[in-house]
Amino acid sequence: MISLKGVDIRLMFPRYAWLLAVVGCALLAGCMPRKVVPTPELPPPESGWTERKITKTEINRISASHVDLDHRTLMDILARLNARDRDYIEEDIEKGRKLKVPKDFRYYRNWTPLPRQISEVNHLPKFVLVVKSIPFIGWYERGHLLEDSYICIGKKGEWTKAGLYKILKKDENHVSASYRNAYGQPALMPWALRIYGHVWIHAGDIEGPHCSHGCINLPIRPAARLFDWADTNTTVLVIESLKDLNKSLPRKPVKAAPDKNAPVKKPAIKPAPGRTTPPKPSSTGTIPPGAAVSKPAPGKPSALAAPPPRD
Repeated sequence: MISLKGVDIRLMFPRYAWLLAVVGCALLAGCMPRKVVPTPELPPPESGWTERKITKTEINRISASHVDLDHRTLMDILARLNARDRDYIEEDIEKGRKLKVPKDFRYYRNWTPLPRQISEVNHLPKFVLVVKSIPFIGWYERGHLLEDSYICIGKKGEWTKAGLYKILKKDENHVSASYRNAYGQPALMPWALRIYGHVWIHAGDIEGPHCSHGCINLPIRPAARLFDWADTNTTVLVIESLKDLNKSLPRKPVKAAPDKNAPVKKPAIKPAPGRTTPPKPSSTGTIPPGAAVSKPAPGKPSALAAPPPRD
């Protein structure tokens, strides 16, 4: 019988057998090479879009497959891509109308058609860009894009004129003096910024890219944010397309270099206070009328005094 100071080892082994087995397996597992199973990577999002019909079933399937693409986000993407409010997008889907549909919605989550940086306007604290061909509006701080939105412009292209403007007036509750709404009442133009004539940037109902009488309409929430952000005299550039951007940008004013060949102007010498320069007599020897004459000192005849009569 094997014993250790009177303790039978055969009696101890069954009690601790499970512990030895666990330790042995752990040691063996740590020594054996592990097989790493790679996590499947999603393909990068694809850019581009196609004009086609999209169904509610497809919308629900995309939303269920991507946590960051809920129903509202998908509608916002379609609204931005089609320059059409979400309510109209929902109606288009319901009635089976064709829309611009992204090939991959993930690509358009943070998409903008506008340049994110315009270094040529870094000298401007605030700058607003309107591109008619997209159509989109963006507002910049020191050349960096702060926010953007889809818009609608004049039903006819010339109704919204391209050009470089300033914000002339802000009116949070502006009412049109020229146009009426569907109920025959003066049209409301909230959060309005006037840039020229009767053309304002303001909140409005956006049925499509060209739906106004010349004003630049954008959705309510971005319109309110733009109104709060903008100041009077903020520069606004309206261009036909992005290819016109570089030639239309306001340039930083440059101070003219001094002309080295220009004659140096000497400062005029002013007479001392309290002294009057005597006027020059005319060719006839008379003093011009209205000229100031200094009085001679007592006891001394004036140089301009008339000569004494002759006998």
